[in-house]
Amino acid sequence: MHSRQTHLTPRVTGDQKGRPAEIHLMPGATLTAWQAILSTALAPHDRVLVLGGDGAARHWADLAQCAGLRVEILAQLTPKAVARRIGQDRYGMLKAVLVVAGDMAPRDVRAALDASFHDALLFVDASGTPAADLAGAHADIVLTDPRTGLARLGAF
Repeated sequence: MHSRQTHLTPRVTGDQKGRPAEIHLMPGATLTAWQAILSTALAPHDRVLVLGGDGAARHWADLAQCAGLRVEILAQLTPKAVARRIGQDRYGMLKAVLVVAGDMAPRDVRAALDASFHDALLFVDASGTPAADLAGAHADIVLTDPRTGLARLGAF
């Protein structure tokens, strides 16, 4: 008898090398998901760069500090300012860059990381953001809302 395996989560290509992405479905509020992500993807005392100083970015910074991370906030959200700050991190102290997709295009952050040959993770809060805004971001971790999140998988 032939058995057929069924996957409950969709398969998508996760990176440019063709490795599959991991998709984790998590019930709860956005803040709960970010707490889980920050505490599992990073270690205490890791340094993170939060892009933006108000709204959701401010909440991220607060959550990161509560998780024991060292937080730096860059309020100037221009591609040039982000590239300059990432380029200054010559010793790789930044372990992650956190961006709200509605505040700045994640693809601009990815371009700055790639141009500096920086290996920091790119975390994107894409809640309420159209899929077109995520194209080319190649984010390491994307948080999205449940209503439209699964429909956006093709953009990652």
